Amino acid sequence: MTTGSRGDVQPFIALGAGLLARGHEVRLACPGDLGPLVKEAGIEFFELPGNVSDFFSHPAVVDALRKGGSALQFSRALRKLPKPPPGTETDLFRAMRDAGDQADVVVNQSGLAHGAALTGPPIRWATTSWKPITPTGERPAIGLPRLPLGPLYNRATYAISNQIEWALVRPSVNRVRKSSGLPEFGFRSPLRDLGRTIPVIYPFSPEVLAPSPDWPTNTHVTGFWYWNRAKQPSPELRAFIDAGPAPVVVAMGSNWSVYRAGDLHQLVIDAVRRAGRRVVLVDGPERDLPADAVRVHDVDYQWLLPRSAAVIHHAGLGHTADVLRAGVPHVTVPVYGDQPFWSATVSALGVGSPPVPFSELSGDRLTAALRQALDDNGMRDRAAALGDRIRGEQGVENACDVIERWAAKP
Repeated sequence: MTTGSRGDVQPFIALGAGLLARGHEVRLACPGDLGPLVKEAGIEFFELPGNVSDFFSHPAVVDALRKGGSALQFSRALRKLPKPPPGTETDLFRAMRDAGDQADVVVNQSGLAHGAALTGPPIRWATTSWKPITPTGERPAIGLPRLPLGPLYNRATYAISNQIEWALVRPSVNRVRKSSGLPEFGFRSPLRDLGRTIPVIYPFSPEVLAPSPDWPTNTHVTGFWYWNRAKQPSPELRAFIDAGPAPVVVAMGSNWSVYRAGDLHQLVIDAVRRAGRRVVLVDGPERDLPADAVRVHDVDYQWLLPRSAAVIHHAGLGHTADVLRAGVPHVTVPVYGDQPFWSATVSALGVGSPPVPFSELSGDRLTAALRQALDDNGMRDRAAALGDRIRGEQGVENACDVIERWAAKP
């Protein structure tokens, strides 16, 4: 269950396909615009109300993200949004409750999707997150400042982050619980036991982010969840790839609207040309393209990315995972959420150039980052070696093992 965009839904499709292959019945609850993709995988689809693209295309939200996407900028943006009809979030939580009805196990994504486990009668559940949310003394929670105050401060940031998340969803959760005759929750977050009594399943590779030694035992780093879709490329794309040297791929996911799609479209084409490469744009605006560029939609990254020289992307977990598996260098333009964390992570691993935050993006900075990714032989070799190791992992199978053990627990 997830309330997010395609980058949030596709890992669940991979997990669902793995569970189906083991003989389980699987239902995937997510926004309606992703339903066709879920059904393509042969998974039962349950539609949740809302569409995340409507939120991220609103001018106030776009403006906040362009300025850096901090919590303060987001809170200011939210005040500018038109108020949703009364009961909108309550309706969402009721739909989540209905989606999980009669399930043996509910696996949700952290955030709003926790409502699935909190709004109905007790049900066995586990959670997953695209970023580390388990308290540790090694680093602060994502989104809170890195201060040289030691492990106690770092652990405290997770309690703060957890409590803020709970304060945002508690009123709607309690409205649904009250209407169902269930006792309401208090101010202390019921999510505090994640990773202890409730499994947390992380769909990323220990090669990229190893488990912290102070994480509780019910916290699992499984490896990335890849959906082996085997979608064939179009004849036009295949011909373009075969007609010259490896191109640069630009894959911004659902963030094109945030990036001022038209401006970014020309900026990346110019940057790639200055670096002496051709370009493949994945989605983006419908515009005329020069002969050394091609635009594609809904392409299989497992086919395309290994044929690229480097990939410019926004560093969401899904795109980061695909580029890591391909074993090619990263050029990252992070905006918000988990993107700054993963962009910094791949750079620290030596498989990507230093991040170019969108709020600081310019043609010169992007060109310099791209040239480094293309010209640094050590980076290319490290990316290829890491890709080899990641392709040997069994992330979906490991996650299925965790879920099956949890389901079978007395």
